[in-house]
Amino acid sequence: MAIRERINGLFKRSNIASVNTYESIKSNASQLKYQDPLVRGTYHDFWDYYSRKEVALNDAVGQRVTMGFLKHILQKLPKFVINDEIQSEYIMDDVRQALEHLNIKPKWTTIGTNAVLNGWCLVKWNPIFSQEGLQKLTCKIFGREECHDRFWYRFTSPGKENKIYKYDAIYIPRPLGMEAISRTLTEERFTLRPDDPTFQHLTRVDYNYG
Repeated sequence: MAIRERINGLFKRSNIASVNTYESIKSNASQLKYQDPLVRGTYHDFWDYYSRKEVALNDAVGQRVTMGFLKHILQKLPKFVINDEIQSEYIMDDVRQALEHLNIKPKWTTIGTNAVLNGWCLVKWNPIFSQEGLQKLTCKIFGREECHDRFWYRFTSPGKENKIYKYDAIYIPRPLGMEAISRTLTEERFTLRPDDPTFQHLTRVDYNYG
């Protein structure tokens, strides 16, 4: 048999299904020596928020293409040039310094994390101004756990169908270390409105859950 015939025969072979299906692994979990936590926890539904979150945090490939990529691109603040197709000097250094002064990078990371998991993120900015201009910029960031899409209220009148007019959100701070012992968790309730200039509903460009 010629080499070409062997190669053609190799590609013509029918694809044989694996004997290990999701149902068989799930039913025989007690007989397996090792079972991936994502399989054991049945985190396999793409449309389920907690499944997407577990895969993004604990799956090697899922973590790399979501949180890992996000951390990688936000390790350093961007540098601006007039034309990125040719070698040129950096410009807008005042903007870069302002981003560092306002400590914007961790905010971008949290916003990006919610955008990866939900497809959207709600942000309530709290700018503090002085005579010299913007001095401090803090914010509250709301994801699905803080503002589920069932708490998005929409118009039903003709001409405004499906347009959101307010969001009800609950923000619970998450202290770390010794603060978790000494501080009392006090929830904050917010009514967010699209016409508020300090509020943003950020979404991915491809699709938006909710």
